[in-house]
Amino acid sequence: MESAAQPSADPPLRVLMVCYHFPPMSPTGSLRVARFAKYLPDEVGVEVLTVANPPEETGNRALLAELVGRVTIHTAPLPSRFTQRWAEGLFVGVPLGRLLGKVLRTLLTLAYWIPDWQVTWRASATRHGSAILKQRRFDALFCSSPPHSVHLIGVDLAKHCGVPLVLDFRDPWTNNPDRRWPTRFHRARERRMEARVLAAADAVIANTPGNRTMLLAEFPELDPGKVVVLPNGYDPDRGAAMRALSGRRRTDRERRRVLYTGHLYDRGGDVLRALSALLRADPSLPERVVFRFVGSMDSLAAARAAELQEAQHWIPSKLYDYFLTGKPIVGVLPRGDAWDWLERSGLGTLIEDTGVAEVTEGMQAALDALQRGALPCAPDREFIGRFDARAQSRELHALLQRVASRRRAEGRVPGARAGSREGAG
Repeated sequence: MESAAQPSADPPLRVLMVCYHFPPMSPTGSLRVARFAKYLPDEVGVEVLTVANPPEETGNRALLAELVGRVTIHTAPLPSRFTQRWAEGLFVGVPLGRLLGKVLRTLLTLAYWIPDWQVTWRASATRHGSAILKQRRFDALFCSSPPHSVHLIGVDLAKHCGVPLVLDFRDPWTNNPDRRWPTRFHRARERRMEARVLAAADAVIANTPGNRTMLLAEFPELDPGKVVVLPNGYDPDRGAAMRALSGRRRTDRERRRVLYTGHLYDRGGDVLRALSALLRADPSLPERVVFRFVGSMDSLAAARAAELQEAQHWIPSKLYDYFLTGKPIVGVLPRGDAWDWLERSGLGTLIEDTGVAEVTEGMQAALDALQRGALPCAPDREFIGRFDARAQSRELHALLQRVASRRRAEGRVPGARAGSREGAG
């Protein structure tokens, strides 16, 4: 990534981070922004605007404790989804009530909650964010999605307060292969919304090279110079914990371990079908090998995994954290950025997810190599070091410096300005 030294005359930066997911929320989306906030240079003032009352699990208070004294956290309330809850209440006790409730949520999301149901947070977050930006000088806004409605908040704030805007895409928006729309009209509407958001940004961050390429191909009017890659990464402070985790169970000492990393989508269920076939062929396999799934699963994949509970372990981590252990990784996945990074790490034994038969054959070969101690393990420390949160925060700092310095050079000083509220959508 391009970098630029900070001119000595520039004052220290102050950045406002706007994100729906943030500790103590437990979803993995909260980790990326928390790592940035933790490792940005001490002289950078970091304030965060997040949701006050999220319905998601909020059990990650240990990570929140690490940010105390470093980050000023502001919260804006999430309005109650009264319409949805009232309508769902009508189906209580009705046959197929849960199904009808799910259908209702889907219809409401497609008709009113565009691009996602968290858009109901937009007015509250914009109001609170505007008040924060009027109280003191900020040099940049940093907004991280999903949910992608967070970027609408960022555009609102940047437009009315004159602060340069940096958009961080942890996942693609309208190019996401796991998103579904009922009609082409719905997708086209969101695509226009995304185009306006991208046009309003001073800089755009993609989390993989492939996602950057996809953005530029889908939006040819987007200036390639303002789209950079800053991947997900790991917190170096977790190194000792991850190494302890990888060898913590004494009863597993004689067993080899196979790791599947990341989220397992329903469409990625071939790995579980292959594992089931291996266990049917060799019922004693769990005595020699323990299978660990890292991350989370879609509902159908989780249901298949439940049938294999004797051979399943859950670890609250991701691929990048596992780099910290320096141990071999068996990855079942399609070719792409994750494949390339595992291959370049020197830790990956890769099986292309092209079907149950192919995955079963690949896993059998990997298991044979594992039990012989022949899996490749030659970690490329320099490459793996690219995912260290400290290095990534330095890159983010340089990017924030560039957009702030460019705004100063143009003579546009951050500050509130009048105007009617217009939505990016």
